[in-house]
Amino acid sequence: MLGKLKTVALLSLVGAAVLVPLFGDPRPTPVTHAEWARMLLRALALDGVVERTASASQAFSTLSWRNSLAYRADHHMQGEGVEALGDGRIQTRGGSGEVTYPLAVVRGGDYRLRLRLAGNPKTPATVEITPFGKNAATGQFLVEPSSQLAWVAAGSLHLDPGAYTASVLLPPGTVLDHLELAPPCLRPIEPLGGWRATTVTQAADVAVTMLQALDLETDLPPAASPIEVSVGAFQTAGPLVLEAAARVKLSGGPQGLQAVAFVEIEQAGLYSVSVFGQSGAGQRWLADACQKAVLCPTGDPLAPPGWRVVMNTQFTSGRHFLSVSLSRGATVERLRLERKKDEPADYVGTLRRLGFDPGPEGPVARSRAVDAMGFLAAQKRDLQLSVCGDVEPPRDTVLAATGLAQSAAPVAGPAPFPGFSGGNPSGGPAGDPPTVPGTPPTPVPTTPPGSPTTLTARPPS
Repeated sequence: MLGKLKTVALLSLVGAAVLVPLFGDPRPTPVTHAEWARMLLRALALDGVVERTASASQAFSTLSWRNSLAYRADHHMQGEGVEALGDGRIQTRGGSGEVTYPLAVVRGGDYRLRLRLAGNPKTPATVEITPFGKNAATGQFLVEPSSQLAWVAAGSLHLDPGAYTASVLLPPGTVLDHLELAPPCLRPIEPLGGWRATTVTQAADVAVTMLQALDLETDLPPAASPIEVSVGAFQTAGPLVLEAAARVKLSGGPQGLQAVAFVEIEQAGLYSVSVFGQSGAGQRWLADACQKAVLCPTGDPLAPPGWRVVMNTQFTSGRHFLSVSLSRGATVERLRLERKKDEPADYVGTLRRLGFDPGPEGPVARSRAVDAMGFLAAQKRDLQLSVCGDVEPPRDTVLAATGLAQSAAPVAGPAPFPGFSGGNPSGGPAGDPPTVPGTPPTPVPTTPPGSPTTLTARPPS
C-alpha cells in the first residue's frame, strides 16, 4: 500500500503544479511578501508542493527554515485507511493506514525527521522519503511508537534541493499527531528584515531573495581583505602530500581524508568561503559542525586545481572551525574567507551586474516582479546547481564534534581550543534541536548560516 499511495501523491503534485494560476496579472495592486514568496517557489519549481491555497507562513517556512517544517497529521496530502479525530490527530481505521505529506527543500543538507505518535511498540510505523517523480526512496525509517503520545526520532538523511513526499505507513491501532522535518542550520531565503505576510515587497527584497536563491551572494562586493588559510593550518587524520614545486596539499586517497582548520573571525558578518583544489569524487564541508556544503565532482578527474565556492554564511566574531571530508582524488591547497558588503544597495547593484534590474528604490512594480520570477527560473536552469547526494566520510575514521579523529596526528596549526563543545556559525548550539513534546515545530538556530555551493559560482578575485 505504501507504494500505491506514493504514486497517487506524485500525480497529485503534478496536478497542483498545473492548476496554480499563472502570475502576470496586470492589476495595479502592490506585490506583498506573501505573493512574492509564492512567486519565488514557482520559479524554483516548488509551487506544486506548497499549494496556492496554503498559508503564507508555510511558504515562508519553506524558504527560510527559521523553524522546522511541521505538519498536523490531518493536513496530509493523501490518506487511506485513516480517520481524523477532530483535534489534528488521525488514527488507523480497522487495519493499517497510510498518509502522505509534500516536502519542499530549497537548500541541500542533513534533515532530521521525527513523529509524534502512539501505538504498539512491537509494530513500528514506516516512513519513506521519496524524490518527486521517482520510485526509489531516498530514505526509509522504522519508528517505534510508545503506548502514550510522544515525539519519536525517526532519523536523519541528506536531501538535495527539490520536491519530495513523506509517506507514513501506520500499523493497526496507531495514532499520529504530527510529522516534523528539521535541518540543523541553513542560510535562509528571505528579505533582510524577514518575511511579513502583508508587507509590500521592495525592489531590494527582490534582489536579496534572488541572490540567496541562486547562491550567488559570493558576487557581492568585498567588505575587507580576505582571510587566507594555508593547507599547513589544517589538522588531519592522515598525511599531507608534498609535490613538485613545494606544493603541499590535502589529498583524499583510496580511503579518503578528513581535516579541520580553525579560523579567527574579528568582525561578524556575511562571509563567502572558497577552496582551491580539485573536487575529485566530491568534498563535504561542515562549518562549526553545523552548516553543511557538498562540492560535487566536476566530471573531469584530470582537471587542474581551481577555486570553488564552498558556502556563503553568517559568522559571529570569535573562533570557528571548518572541517572537510575528501573523497578519492579530491584535494585542498588553500582556503579563503571573504567578508561581503550586505546592505540592500549592495544586493541591488550586484543583481544588476548579473543581468537583472529590479527597478528603482521602493515597492517593486508587479511587471518587474513577474519578470524577476522568469529570470530566476531561467538562471536556476542555466546554473544547474549541483545535485549529487552526500559525500560519505572515510569509513575507518570517526570524528569528534570538531571534525578531528581521536587518533589524528595534527600537523602545523592551532590546537582545538579548551572547552569547545561544538557550536554553530551563528553562535547557537550544534546538534539536534531540543525535543519539547507537544510543541512543534522545533526551533532551529535563529540565524541559519550558509547554503550549499554551486558549480558555476565565480572564483574569488
